[in-house]
Amino acid sequence: MKKVILISALLFLLSAISGCSGDIPAENNSSVKSSFSAAIDSEPMGNNSDSEQVNSTTAPETTSEPNGDEQMELILTINGKTLTAKFEDNAAAKAFCERLSEGSLTVTLSEYGGFEKVGELGFSLPKSDERIEGKAGDILLYQGDKLTVFYGSNEWSYTKLAAIVDVDGLKDVLGSGDITVTLEVGNKR
Repeated sequence: MKKVILISALLFLLSAISGCSGDIPAENNSSVKSSFSAAIDSEPMGNNSDSEQVNSTTAPETTSEPNGDEQMELILTINGKTLTAKFEDNAAAKAFCERLSEGSLTVTLSEYGGFEKVGELGFSLPKSDERIEGKAGDILLYQGDKLTVFYGSNEWSYTKLAAIVDVDGLKDVLGSGDITVTLEVGNKR
């Protein structure tokens, strides 16, 4: 209710100012808009959900990308070979990228089902599982705390973290049995 009264008062003030001068000069207009936006943003929205809120003075959300010319990529080192992968645009991938920006991570992956290697991360990531078909090169989060690297395909509930860019010879790189993978982030230009 306070918000409605505040908005009404600001609209009245805005119309009174524009009525007196006929038009608001650009330099004054921006300060009125800033005050109006600040007043709206400082007032709680009641029971509205986050998706219904409008916040015009908040800075854009930062991503794992340093700038428009650079993009973070996932670098995997397996059996002396280096592979690169492109991160997905989701909360789990962003959290994983952020975690890896603190330093590399080494994970032991074990053979599973003849289509993937899977191993414990040692920490949890936010998951948004959906039923998808994992395919060769997909790097998926399973149960929020396990990393899978696919060299075949399988349909199950996963959260996609990244996809290996070049999958030629991936099965040979992964080999048979357990493997050790070192994961880190780097900038792609």
